[in-house]
Amino acid sequence: DAFIAGDKVQEAMSRGPGEIEVNGPWVVAIDAAHYGDDESVVHFRRGRLNLPQKTYRKIDGPELAARVEDEIGYLLLLPGSILSAIVIELDGPGVSCYDTLKRGKYKDFVVGVHTGSREKDNKNYNLRAKMWRNANEYLEEGGVVMPNDPELKSQLCSVKYRYKDGLLLLS
Repeated sequence: DAFIAGDKVQEAMSRGPGEIEVNGPWVVAIDAAHYGDDESVVHFRRGRLNLPQKTYRKIDGPELAARVEDEIGYLLLLPGSILSAIVIELDGPGVSCYDTLKRGKYKDFVVGVHTGSREKDNKNYNLRAKMWRNANEYLEEGGVVMPNDPELKSQLCSVKYRYKDGLLLLS
């Protein structure tokens, strides 16, 4: 079974931004890819609002960091906008992007995470499981707006899970 239910994702994708109050700070999440055929993905969220993701192919970490900084600059021009965090996965090609962002104008907001690291919360085996559990709870609470993106829906709803030692594990 998939961990995130497709009906909750579809509900979020059928709602328009005008149907929610947009508040809170911006959180930017980065999944960096190797320079090959894979895509680097940047996600922008403010409260219950999720903007269309930006995807980039065949760019290196420093170039990805520059593009992220530019996008954040535009977001911060919007009324009431503040930045809370730039979260980037450090389990692979994200390291060079992370290093570049840590030297940039938003360095105080950059947080690197190792999604495979063990959790000690008696529910989740690793950080990836905790993150997916949090995403599922976010969708379950309702009132979420996401772009109508079939590929995003497919990716969100296709993650398989299992339990190890009684704890949720996503690998």
